[in-house]
Amino acid sequence: MLRMSVGALVLLIVLILGSGLGAAASPDQALANPVYLGEWPETRMVFGSFALETSELLIAYVEYDDVVDGHGAFVFRTGGREGDSRFSFLASKEMSNARLGMGVHRVSGEDTAWLIDAAVAYTIEQVMLWAGIYDLPLTKWDELKEFRGAAAGVSVNITPMINAGVEARMGSSVSLTGSVTINIQQDLKARVYAVVSESALSSGGLEGWYTRDNMLLYVGYARDVEGSGHLRVGVGFQF
Repeated sequence: MLRMSVGALVLLIVLILGSGLGAAASPDQALANPVYLGEWPETRMVFGSFALETSELLIAYVEYDDVVDGHGAFVFRTGGREGDSRFSFLASKEMSNARLGMGVHRVSGEDTAWLIDAAVAYTIEQVMLWAGIYDLPLTKWDELKEFRGAAAGVSVNITPMINAGVEARMGSSVSLTGSVTINIQQDLKARVYAVVSESALSSGGLEGWYTRDNMLLYVGYARDVEGSGHLRVGVGFQF
């Protein structure tokens, strides 16, 4: 009952604040939802991060193409607890008030597969609605019968300084994620988030991004209810 109350309280706070898609502070955020890539400025960047406990390495390259009026990114991840590696191509395109996002992933390891993500977002003044699918198997047709990888979210830009967001994801179970992003200064941004699964708070974390000239520094810490936590650090260069 206490876990349920804590989870409900977190979601209530987020809903009171409103919700925002939360401008992408680093290109790796588009791995969670490809429409996030459209939040990236019209620049190119090389970004890398490393998780100290799990030894997961991530390297990303993102750029904006003014011909197609959209973003594209390549992301490579290796290591981690599962021991597999994933190479991803991500794309996002603006269409008036709508934004389309797509991700294609090649997973290598004990369980090799091709997966696809697809999402669409629509903005009405300060409100943004989005929905999509994730980890749709392209090569394992027998898994399509049990596929449940759907997600949806609603967002509101509260002020130029504050964004918050709520999203729901279906899989083996339903999880809800609430987050608040604060632009502390023009070059400093922080995000706090909480994940509720099966009516209980399951994990949470805090992330920060600091921009200096063309350099981006990132620090993030995540922790689950069982007390297991890990620290991730990253750096990026815009050009």
